[in-house]
Amino acid sequence: MNQEGTIFKPNEIDADLRERLETLKRYANTEIEKCDELIQEREKELEEYKQLRKKVAEFPKVLRREDWLPINDFAFIRGTYNNTNKFYTLLGSQYFVERSSVETVEFIERRMKGFFDLLYLLLQ
Repeated sequence: MNQEGTIFKPNEIDADLRERLETLKRYANTEIEKCDELIQEREKELEEYKQLRKKVAEFPKVLRREDWLPINDFAFIRGTYNNTNKFYTLLGSQYFVERSSVETVEFIERRMKGFFDLLYLLLQ
């Protein structure tokens, strides 16, 4: 039986193994950094949902509300909100549905639960 292969000296094996381990370590650190960034983004989104839930819960306590109304991302005008108990909720893919404030808060809480579950998985 003829066995062919490369003969390594012990120092060469250590150097090759060390190089492979360093490559693996760099890859693992890169993936850890990506996960940390994802966790920070999700925590920020979760905080935004908490603020939104608070606003939606407080909004219908008054039947009419004077406030600054957005025209676009940069412009606002002074106006009055009527029917403060109605909200349009984005279901996805440009589909909106009209809901009451209670239904909207429940929807926001379901979205927040999804974020909590994702954060739990990422932190394990």
